[in-house]
Amino acid sequence: MKTKNFAIMISTILISVFSLSAQAVNTSSVTILDDVIKSVFKYPAEAKSEGITGFVIVEVQMDNDGRINVKQINSDNEMLKNYVISQLNNIKIPNAAIGADEVRIYKFKFKLI
Repeated sequence: MKTKNFAIMISTILISVFSLSAQAVNTSSVTILDDVIKSVFKYPAEAKSEGITGFVIVEVQMDNDGRINVKQINSDNEMLKNYVISQLNNIKIPNAAIGADEVRIYKFKFKLI
């Protein structure tokens, strides 16, 4: 009986956060946004199964209703870019009016280890 070797792929998403706003903001809304983004983003199953890696850099701004508006986005992979947009469109932060208008930049690195 032959033994088959299986490679185990460990997927990771590294998220970097940068703030571009010098104005006073509701840090609890910003912290909540950062925490939500860290919890919502997983390695997309299709990208993982196809061995797709890459990065997405996105500039976002939260509106008064707690919705995330994508201002700019750059990626080396269209599938990963669309995944990030889709996930951001599903986020709504309650009671975010005080922290609205702050511009944030997130960098997502999708890597298979």
